[in-house]
Amino acid sequence: AFLVCGRPGAPTDLVVAHPPGGAPVLSWAAPEDTGGALLPPTLAWQVRLRSYRVLVQLPGGSPYAVGMVPASQRSFELLLPFLRDEEFHVSVVASNAVHDGEPSESAAVALAAAPGCAGRPEAAARGPTWLLLRWPGP
Repeated sequence: AFLVCGRPGAPTDLVVAHPPGGAPVLSWAAPEDTGGALLPPTLAWQVRLRSYRVLVQLPGGSPYAVGMVPASQRSFELLLPFLRDEEFHVSVVASNAVHDGEPSESAAVALAAAPGCAGRPEAAARGPTWLLLRWPGP
């Protein structure tokens, strides 16, 4: 018998829930392929997933990790206060002891600006060691 350890499959069924007054919550289903098994098939041991990484991708940017949860957990509360009034995409990657898998299909998330928040800052003036920012009021 020997261990075959490859990349796990992509998580499936990614859903973004928007509870009233709360942060978006992601949930997903575990991939069927965890990336390996012992051979011959008469041995019933299978490589287990270790964790999931949650990725965010801003328009025109590369995905980056914003959180990790153990494989026993298949949900994540998306607390990203710096991404207000912007649409972005999220995906989830499963990991076993050796490899990261492919990302799930992405889901779009749009976080509205909180009431009363100032608009986006703009550079009003800059010097060699300073920057003056101005932004519209709420």
